[in-house]
Amino acid sequence: MLAERTILDYAVRIYSVEEWEGDKKEIIEKVEIYTIDGIERYILENDKLIPDVELGETATYLNVTKGGLSEGRNWERVPLIPFRYNSREIPLIKSVKSLQDGINEILSDFRLVLTTFSSLKHTVAKHAKIIYLSKVEQDPEIK
Repeated sequence: MLAERTILDYAVRIYSVEEWEGDKKEIIEKVEIYTIDGIERYILENDKLIPDVELGETATYLNVTKGGLSEGRNWERVPLIPFRYNSREIPLIKSVKSLQDGINEILSDFRLVLTTFSSLKHTVAKHAKIIYLSKVEQDPEIK
């Protein structure tokens, strides 16, 4: 028998999707709720869940086709396995969040340095070209 704390009643997945409306890109927040009855799909808009009619408000986990007929099926339990890091059930994210934040900050600083260097390289090349053209104007034999 499974321990009561190992059975999930539901799980929630929140993710972003890029959608284009004409030439304008929008980021849409999608929400999926996984239950024993299947998957419920929503769009998160202004802190409210709106049924996702485009993808379908609900879905089953499996579709079985037999004799040309398709039938949706679900699991007896939510099909996710809850992994526990320790007996106190402290999530791993608590241990690694500061490390990930540090890595993100280093990467961000590195991108800033690369952007600055690229801009500086462009400026130096532009000034070098101006100096070269200026010298060519002064001494036409330089080429």
